Amino acid sequence: PSNWRAVRCKSLFQLIYRYPTYFNIEYVPEGIAEVRGEALTSDGFIETLPDERYISPETAALFPRTELALGDIVMSVRGTMGKIGLVDERHVGANITANMLRLSPYKHRVTGEFLRWLMRSRYFTEALNASAPQTTIKTITMPQLAKLRIALPPKPEQGQICKFLEEKIAAVKRLIAGIETQIATLTAYRKSLIHESV
Repeated sequence: PSNWRAVRCKSLFQLIYRYPTYFNIEYVPEGIAEVRGEALTSDGFIETLPDERYISPETAALFPRTELALGDIVMSVRGTMGKIGLVDERHVGANITANMLRLSPYKHRVTGEFLRWLMRSRYFTEALNASAPQTTIKTITMPQLAKLRIALPPKPEQGQICKFLEEKIAAVKRLIAGIETQIATLTAYRKSLIHESV
């Protein structure tokens, strides 16, 4: 559309950051939650893991630029690279591991909700894969991510796109739930029919 802009990723984020070093971290029973790749869900959120890990406030204070804020995006950069999670109220103040990037958007340009959809799109993931070095374990680097070009709609339209997608996904989930209920009913009927026949 004529009112959209083609921009590089780096223009969307005030901060794209990864630990310069993250070795010999000591974990504690309670403290600052650590977000790692396993916590990123397929729909772009962050879940609380049963084996949640914590670092002390003193350790977290050594890495202030990896402290997560509301609306940030976290991205895995090695192995299952490109998985993302939107930071909500539950994970504000948490920290990330060395295999993750913190992406803090310019909120006047783009919303975290829109980025959650954009960065899970086929176009974005294919562009990301194409830009990664062809090594045994693919790794995303900050310069590679920063130079990716994307199509950016105005902020009001970003909200409309998110709403449209949420409604469509909700409709699909309702269809799936209905089909699963039908399958369960038919399975129970089949068992009952076999039982009665035998």
